[in-house]
Amino acid sequence: MKNVFIIFFLCICQFAFAQIPKGEIANKIVKWTAKTDTIDTSNFECIYQLNVTDPIKAETRQSYGILISGSRYSMFKDYNSYRLDSVINTMDKTKITYLEYSKISGKYRNETTDIILRDRQNAEITFYGRVFIDKYKYKEPQPDFNWQLSDETKTVCGTLCHKATCSFRGRDWTVWYSDIPVSEGPWKFGGLPGLILEAEDSTKEIMFTALSLRKMQRPITMENLDYFNTTREKYNKAQIDFKTDPGKTISSSELAPKDSNGNKIAIPKRRMFFNPIEKE
Repeated sequence: MKNVFIIFFLCICQFAFAQIPKGEIANKIVKWTAKTDTIDTSNFECIYQLNVTDPIKAETRQSYGILISGSRYSMFKDYNSYRLDSVINTMDKTKITYLEYSKISGKYRNETTDIILRDRQNAEITFYGRVFIDKYKYKEPQPDFNWQLSDETKTVCGTLCHKATCSFRGRDWTVWYSDIPVSEGPWKFGGLPGLILEAEDSTKEIMFTALSLRKMQRPITMENLDYFNTTREKYNKAQIDFKTDPGKTISSSELAPKDSNGNKIAIPKRRMFFNPIEKE
């Protein structure tokens, strides 16, 4: 029975996030219901490697993110999501079938749906994320990291960088910023004289490292999706609740498993891989 629940959980996650179309629908043309808005044009892009360690599971996972910087807006998102968008935009979207899209999206499976959109003009960040099948967004002022600058230097991604430290929302950070005149970095980081190319917390559980920098001019776009408005605190709590006990969230959703009599089947508590960047 225990193995059945494990299989069920894996299948339901597959259903929620990566359905494989079969039958007649597989060859039907995708209906693009969400409108895509162009909000800016990029000036350069920086790709980062992100290593996250879950100390409870004693496991480290690696993913990649990309900072896309324009004149007014910058965006930090999953690199595979960016690659998927790039491939789709080279195709004739009026001819893409559900099966074709499924194969392409499977090749560029994103590690996270999180998007951090920075509006320099209004000194504001909009965070877009997902908890199970629900999409949320919240706004917050550009954070003040209260950086402490140091004379130490080192080379990151072939670029001379300077050291800065801060304590922010439950973690102590050491970052290395360049002389590239962009006051931003991976995730929500910013507020230094140059682009942040590396960031690591004192526990070494979270680390961002720049892998490549490139000048690039292309549209910065956002899909006009339906998001629930929330706050940072409420979103983070919902994410913690889901990651530490996903069965509880699933059981209260329309995807809750039921027996032959229509009664809900209890899902055992099973913690997922998780270590939030923000602990406060």
